[in-house]
Amino acid sequence: MEQGDAGVAVPEKEAADETLRPVVDRLLLDTHFREVPLPDNFDGWTGEDLRKRPNESLKRMLTQEAVGEVQQALGLSFESKFSGHTGRPLPKAETKQAVPDYESWSARLEALRGEMGEKVNEAEARGVSVPRFDAETGQPLPKNSLRVYEAVHGRRQPQEAPPSMSDQEALEMGLSALREMKAIRREDEAARKSGGLLPRS
Repeated sequence: MEQGDAGVAVPEKEAADETLRPVVDRLLLDTHFREVPLPDNFDGWTGEDLRKRPNESLKRMLTQEAVGEVQQALGLSFESKFSGHTGRPLPKAETKQAVPDYESWSARLEALRGEMGEKVNEAEARGVSVPRFDAETGQPLPKNSLRVYEAVHGRRQPQEAPPSMSDQEALEMGLSALREMKAIRREDEAARKSGGLLPRS
C-alpha cells in the first residue's frame, strides 16, 4: 500500500490487470477502433465495479465488438453455425441470464480469426500484397487480424458489368446488390442487439 498526501493508504493498482494490456492491444486489431476506448466503470449486466480493472472491462467489451465486426467482414451472422469458407463449425457466442459468456465469445473470435487468416494466406498465394505493419503505429500486424483482412479484401478489383449488359440491366443489378446489402445490415443489427452489442453508428 502507498501513502497518499493525507497519509491515507491508497490501494495499489492491481498488477494482474496490466498483463491484459497485450490482449487488449491485439483485440483492437480486430475492431475499427484506432485507439483504446474508455472502459466502462461498471459492468452493464452484472453491476460489477470495473474501475480497478479497466483492462478486464476492455477485454470483455472489445471481444464482443470484435466478434460482431469480424463476422460482418466475413459475411456471417450471429446465427451462423458454420464457416462459409471452410464449412467448419463455429462456436456459439453464449449469453447466460442476459450476461455474455466471455469464454464462448472468445472461442468464437478465435475460430473467426482462423477463417480470416486462411483467406489472407490464399490472397497472398495469388500475389496480393499483405501488409506486415500498421501504417500509423508501426505495430506488427498478425495475418489473422481484421486490419489485415480488410486491407487485403479492399484491394480486390470490383467486378465490371459484362460488355453486352445494357445500362438498364447494370442499374438493376446494382440496385439488387444494394437491397441485398441493406437486408444483411438489418439482419446484422438485429443480431447485434440480441447479442448484447451496441448498434453501429
